[in-house]
Amino acid sequence: MCESKFKLDARAGLFLLFVLNFAVFSVSSVVALGLLLLWSAIYGIYKKYYTATIKFALVYIASVLANFFILPKCPGVIAISFAVLLIYALKILPIALFGYVFAKTTTLQELTASLRKIHFPESIITGLSITLRYFPALKEDYYQTRDAMKLKNMSFIEKMSGLVITTITRASMNIEDLSLAATVRGIDNPIKKSSMTTVHIKKGDIFVCLVSVLYYFLICKEF
Repeated sequence: MCESKFKLDARAGLFLLFVLNFAVFSVSSVVALGLLLLWSAIYGIYKKYYTATIKFALVYIASVLANFFILPKCPGVIAISFAVLLIYALKILPIALFGYVFAKTTTLQELTASLRKIHFPESIITGLSITLRYFPALKEDYYQTRDAMKLKNMSFIEKMSGLVITTITRASMNIEDLSLAATVRGIDNPIKKSSMTTVHIKKGDIFVCLVSVLYYFLICKEF
């Protein structure tokens, strides 16, 4: 993925993600949620994540159409139940899009260095580091298991059983391996950590934060 020149500092990204969460759950209008999604979409487009941005936008449009045109024709209980789910889906989409692009454009080293800059507890940083390294390993195991099952003539039930058992077995092994690797690298050492990754707040970060907060404030005020 081609990256743009300006890279948002991890601390600025975490701050914007926090403010966006507050803004999303402070409004209930579909228009306001659409405007919040638009701001996240601008961020996604700027970072050249066009496909992901389009997918999130299509899901939002489909959810709005279902809320206004399909649910009113459904029985009362079903309409109320799915209306609540759709509203929460509409609220989560702006956060999910921003978080997805932010996670894709921020390395684990930058994130941990930024968290240490704002004096996060080292226990949280250690747990976060191990967790974020765990999911890619789990994803790789899933694809390896799926490819192996394609070579055999297995029924759907056998595939599901094999996938679940293999995933659980490999998950425990991955956790142990990552824990040992973390110990060897001295992550659990109580001394102050240093990092080769340098992070600092730039003028562009401050400008983006101010404009975003103003945009979120105006939406919350108007809607």
